[in-house]
Amino acid sequence: MASPRKPYTGLILAMAMSCSTVLSARIARAQEQDPLDIIVVCNKGVKDDIDRATLSDLFLRKRLTWPSGMTAVPVNALAGSELRVEFQRRALSLTHAEEASYWKKKELVSAVTAPPEFKATLRAVFKLAGSVTYVFRSQYKEGVARLLLILPKEPKSSEGRRP
Repeated sequence: MASPRKPYTGLILAMAMSCSTVLSARIARAQEQDPLDIIVVCNKGVKDDIDRATLSDLFLRKRLTWPSGMTAVPVNALAGSELRVEFQRRALSLTHAEEASYWKKKELVSAVTAPPEFKATLRAVFKLAGSVTYVFRSQYKEGVARLLLILPKEPKSSEGRRP
């Protein structure tokens, strides 16, 4: 006679294997990417996962918290740097001039300011609770911060949106 718990055990095992496979695939993808791909990382204290739209909302300060409610602290690379220009294009679908214009309007209308800028964004995220930033794949150091997203050098689809 079969135990009534057996189907649930199989389901739990299948779910665990699926999660393990997804995590392994995510790590493998991060290791195989082009050195100029942008790796989006957050402080290890952040347990949320986000999509590209939420990432954009965090950096444009349309959203001030992580999905769990923790305060989000976006950290930008220095204005005009190659990393910042690429992030603006890939994640925000904006040029440098468009982002500058966006922040001028935002400050006037709602007194919300642009995220702080750091040269060493990984170091800032390592120390700031709730923080999120981005680096080129060649600058990413495993274990310093938690990987959230990978923004490929050449996006496969146009998922960008305008503010």
